[in-house]
Order: sequence, then structure tokens, then C-alpha cells
Amino acid sequence: GVHYAERPSVVVVRGEGDEFFEIVVLPWHETWSEDWLAEADAAFGEKVYETRICLTHATFEGARLRVGQPEVPTRDCSVLAETLCERFSVDYIFSGHYHAYQGIGSGHGVYAGSLFYNEFGESGPKGFVFCDFLDGGGWRHVPIEQPKRYRAERQPGGGNSVTPTVVGRPGALTMAELRDLEGPVKVVESCPKDRLAARRA
Repeated sequence: GVHYAERPSVVVVRGEGDEFFEIVVLPWHETWSEDWLAEADAAFGEKVYETRICLTHATFEGARLRVGQPEVPTRDCSVLAETLCERFSVDYIFSGHYHAYQGIGSGHGVYAGSLFYNEFGESGPKGFVFCDFLDGGGWRHVPIEQPKRYRAERQPGGGNSVTPTVVGRPGALTMAELRDLEGPVKVVESCPKDRLAARRA
């Protein structure tokens, strides 16, 4: 089933036979204030079963904000993965928020990342994380094949023809041919310096 949580909560999952594990759910919070952590303390309580997993939406220190683009500082309040693991007796962390599939802390967990590219500047593997803790298998990333993306440049005064730069097809394409391509198309029109200066004047 689906569990929706706006506040810290615990879900106990039963596997085969008498095997159980706990999922502690920690929704997004702007400040990671002590009041918020205290509420989580009260909700989670003592660890009952051997495995406790944390599902959260958070900014962890050391994580990569951008995918395939230059790194930029984040204004989000961040937290150490080791802090959550120690405070809430968590064995593994699985988090949303950043689009890059990447590890959290020193092997404490993982950002699953987004399923698909969300913008032309993104790169790297996309997919989902498959977990199998009851059989001791941990988790693995399952890649999803991404749709092709096309970037084309149109020169000033070029009419309805564009020169593709990533399509991998020689020659110019008409706008009608671009519309027939399977996948998103980004058309960039270059602007000479004199025209650009005139626009800014």
C-alpha cells in the first residue's frame, strides 16, 4: 500500500515468516530545528527490529546538487547522514530531493535520483533503487533507458532550416523534420555581438 506522511512516523513491514523491519519516515523540513528532531525522537522511539531504514526528503552534506552542470552552493539546510543514523538508530537512508543517483555519507545510504532527465544539462545514470533487505541483498540501482534528446542551432537569417549539433544527422533540418524526431528538441539561435549589444541598449 501507500503510506503518506506529513510528520515523522514509523511503518513496520513484515517479510516472510517472522521477519520484520522498520521504516522511519522523515518528511522535508526547512531548518532541521531541535524541535523537529525532538518530534522525530518521540515518534520513532526505540529500535525494535534488527533493520531500521529511514525514508526522507533532505539535503545531506557532501551531496551533489547539480547533474552534469557546475556545482553551485545550496541555501537548503543540510544534515550529516551520520547524525541521523546515530540519533535514530538507522541502518540505511534513502532520500529524495537531488536528481543525481549518488551515495549518502560513508555508505549510509543513497539518493535514488530522478527517473528521467528533467533538463538538457543533465547527464549520468537514471533509474530507481531496488531494495531487498530481508534476504541480505541490500540495494541496487536499476537503470532506465532515457529518451533521446536533440539540440540544434539556428543561425540568424537561416529561415526555417537549422543546423543540428547533437542529432548525429548531417545537413540542415527543417522545423517540420525536427518535429518528427522522437524525443525533446531544444533549438538555440545564436546572436552576433552587434545584434546582442543593440538588444541590450
